[in-house]
Amino acid sequence: MPTQDRIESFIGYFRRQLAVAARLSSDVLSSDPDMALRVAMHRKVLYCVMLDCLAGVRYHGRELGSRRRFIRLLRNHTAWPAGHLVSVPILYQRLGTSAPAGLRAYLQTKLDARDPEAGNGEPLAAFDTPLQVLLDLADTDADARVQVEQAQHFQLVYRYRNFLIHEFREPGYAMESFGEEEREPLYHSYVNDHAWRLLYPADFFHRLVAAAVTSLHAWFIHDGLNPYDSVPDSSGW
Repeated sequence: MPTQDRIESFIGYFRRQLAVAARLSSDVLSSDPDMALRVAMHRKVLYCVMLDCLAGVRYHGRELGSRRRFIRLLRNHTAWPAGHLVSVPILYQRLGTSAPAGLRAYLQTKLDARDPEAGNGEPLAAFDTPLQVLLDLADTDADARVQVEQAQHFQLVYRYRNFLIHEFREPGYAMESFGEEEREPLYHSYVNDHAWRLLYPADFFHRLVAAAVTSLHAWFIHDGLNPYDSVPDSSGW
């Protein structure tokens, strides 16, 4: 089979799987809206499995490990600019009182600009900050710099993936209903609660996979690569 046909076969497979995952939401929603919110986690698991597979094919044969492959796929093939930002609410909570004074003051100022007790939602841009800005504020504090890097959204999505895949639960106590109409992450709060909850909605994961599939399609065609060359034969499983 010509390489072009092999590429179309591979990409078509993932596009069909995306359609199935989307139907899980629409079919359930029409009969049981409450159940649809529970199905959202199942959809996220499916999307993360797809991202894992695509990352393995894209970076096949490289000694990167699952985390680095996954994050590299997000960086290079999902067209998600906000992934480069650092989550200010998550970082503030992780650092506690041990943060360098300048860094902690900056984070506090960002958080004070919004009222969490109103029980509302905010986009990532309301709080989140480019990595280098926060690294500069961390100065020479090695522990703080590590915490800053690990609170970048690309890293957080991988950690979220680990909760889904290895523990079959979602971290952080965000409520999916805040993201029912969203395809991008957001923060929300609860009335009389001081914490901001980071939500990665199910449709956001759908968007990541769809973007990765489209990007890889173009990459395979441009380089004339057969994606199945990176898929091990399973006949002898």
